[in-house]
Amino acid sequence: MAKRMRPDVYHGLMALGFTLGFAVVFLLIFRLPWSSGYYLLACWLLSINLTTFAYYGYDKGQARSQSRRIPEVVLHALAIFGGSLGAYVGMGVFRHKTIKSSFRFLYWFIVFFQVLLILALIYRLYWNRGA
Repeated sequence: MAKRMRPDVYHGLMALGFTLGFAVVFLLIFRLPWSSGYYLLACWLLSINLTTFAYYGYDKGQARSQSRRIPEVVLHALAIFGGSLGAYVGMGVFRHKTIKSSFRFLYWFIVFFQVLLILALIYRLYWNRGA
């Protein structure tokens, strides 16, 4: 008998598939060059945020129907890989994961780390510009 895949692995792979699929669709629809890192990054961020938003909505629906839920590690991984804005909007629109303090703490830690990373990148690009 085949062994079932763990829910976190299953949903993680599904989210990755949706994100890559959306990114390819955006590249094709807007006829963007595949060789440009900026366009690839923009398509990735747009698609990961759409996927994250959809996952928050899906998980809220699963919670209401008392069905099998999306593991929190998957929701946090989506935020880590660029979907923090989609997570924030999903939390607000669906009123999902807004009460659980441990979830919110980790989410805001992820956002704080991402802001620090962006500031460090801007700082590095700014100071290397004149050199």
